[in-house]
Amino acid sequence: MTDAHESTTPTHRPTSEEIASRLAAADIAADTATVVAEKSGPFDVVYRVSVDNDDLPAELYVRTVRGERAQTVREVLGRVDIETPTTSVLDGTPSLLVSHPARGRPLSTVLPFALLPGIWRLQRAGLESAFATIGETVGTLHAATRRESVPVATIAPHDQRLEEVRASLEHLGLGSAVTATVRERLERLGGVEFAVATSHCDLSPHNIYYCGGDVDLIDVAFADRLFASDLVKADIGVTLMTGRLPYARDGQRRRLLEAFWAGYDSTGIPVDPRATAYRSLRLYYYCHMLNRYVEDDGLKRGFQLTKWTDGRLIRRIVRRECEQ
Repeated sequence: MTDAHESTTPTHRPTSEEIASRLAAADIAADTATVVAEKSGPFDVVYRVSVDNDDLPAELYVRTVRGERAQTVREVLGRVDIETPTTSVLDGTPSLLVSHPARGRPLSTVLPFALLPGIWRLQRAGLESAFATIGETVGTLHAATRRESVPVATIAPHDQRLEEVRASLEHLGLGSAVTATVRERLERLGGVEFAVATSHCDLSPHNIYYCGGDVDLIDVAFADRLFASDLVKADIGVTLMTGRLPYARDGQRRRLLEAFWAGYDSTGIPVDPRATAYRSLRLYYYCHMLNRYVEDDGLKRGFQLTKWTDGRLIRRIVRRECEQ
């Protein structure tokens, strides 16, 4: 779907009325549009929109994006079959991604119940199937959009974040011996090469919706990143979520991640999660998260709520990694 708006740089966040007008031009009868997520400026604002079309769900989600991102989404979804809610693109100023609601509930709310003793036995098969599907979907996206390999330190956002993490290591409470090991691993990581591919960029349990074995990935950035970053974030997301739950067992975490890797290996770019390069990338991400907790400034509510549990857990994981 396209509209006739000219592609000039927007200077303000579109109002609800402007969003409704843009949708009306595409024959979508919008009743109300409510902002549910936003960043500063006109881009990456998400609206929940009530609509009155017989052939559409009662609600749609609309995200404002830059024109180049809209073009990438159109191209990728036109040739790659991935598990995301039905999404269309409206060109304009700014461009709009119009998505159907995701099926089910986010894994961040499903897993705390599903991992309970007694419940896990009933939920395990469906969850393992879902994690395999997640891996297959991400692998399909990566393989279809794979480009050249580049050193970690030469691509955003790692070009700046690596230096920030290195500068903060002394303040992360890891101890002198562990800090020295981490510093050495991160120095080598800067020159390690990974392929670039169109990526989700935030593959956490919050952005994976689960419905009886089916999954929908939401908040897909469709940005060019190191493909392994998606894998590391999925790995970390499951590890931290299970680590927060006093009743969760490490065997549950292993089963879910083994299912994810089995799915990814069937479709994606070859990578060994036991290799030093992958483990160092994961170590860097853990330290990046820990640095955000230590800095403490401007953290979102989710970070504030998990700061105390995750800080201790991440330090334990980092120390264990450095002992191997």
